[in-house]
Amino acid sequence: MKTVAKCTSELGRRMARGYLRYIIDMHKKGLCWQGDWKDSDMKVRSDGREFTITKVPEYNISKDGMKEDFKKFFEILFPYYMHESEETNSDSGKIEKKKVLPYYFLQFQQDCAEVPHPQRESVKLENFQKFLGSHPAFMSPLAMTTFIGDLFISCDNLRHHNAEFLPLQDKTAKMVDWIDHAKNLCKPFRDIYYLVTSAAYEPGYWYFLNFLRNFIQHMRMDKPDQDIAVSGIMIGYHLEIYVPPFILFVLNNCDMNSLFLSSSWNRFEESQ
Repeated sequence: MKTVAKCTSELGRRMARGYLRYIIDMHKKGLCWQGDWKDSDMKVRSDGREFTITKVPEYNISKDGMKEDFKKFFEILFPYYMHESEETNSDSGKIEKKKVLPYYFLQFQQDCAEVPHPQRESVKLENFQKFLGSHPAFMSPLAMTTFIGDLFISCDNLRHHNAEFLPLQDKTAKMVDWIDHAKNLCKPFRDIYYLVTSAAYEPGYWYFLNFLRNFIQHMRMDKPDQDIAVSGIMIGYHLEIYVPPFILFVLNNCDMNSLFLSSSWNRFEESQ
């Protein structure tokens, strides 16, 4: 039995991204707190448009210092996102209650532990900061489905002709276990996997993107009156451990300065 975790509200996403981006901006300036601030240092200004930490960061950035900052961030904020979920136990038939976080939140915590070294991996750190500042945990379901669609169109049109898309085609770069997981999910996902032929999908990143896009398109045709954001909620609920690593792979391995990828990312980054 899996416990249902709700998605965040627009206000909840805006608050988390506001504080997170403030932390990242300080890191870009070469400064960090090493996790040394309190919740009372976190302020909201300009009618909820500006989020700041009033305590001045006193340390030069380091891998461990940034990790401590992100750890402090979710230690302070994540309890506010905890909610109680109810679900029937398939074995006992009893209703069980459990405190859970919205989807992608636990993956965010794991991702924060993988901060690149600021001196030895400066390019990776820059990409990581882009990724974390627009992490799926704090993006709307609609923004996620739109980004997946934009990314698919760009890659599908030009993947055989432009070098920036070749990393997605690398058969040695594999997303471990996503196929085994996807084909055993509930009916909409399982239908997509077997709709054409199971041979249509391989472990690579391109095939995972193709699967996500096919699922969104299937949901649009099967339930045309349903809000497209529902597809994003379902992807987050069932595939939350695969989507963030996919996005980070694209940022690290594809040319994000290319016309098509940069426009797709900018629209995603600026969405609420």
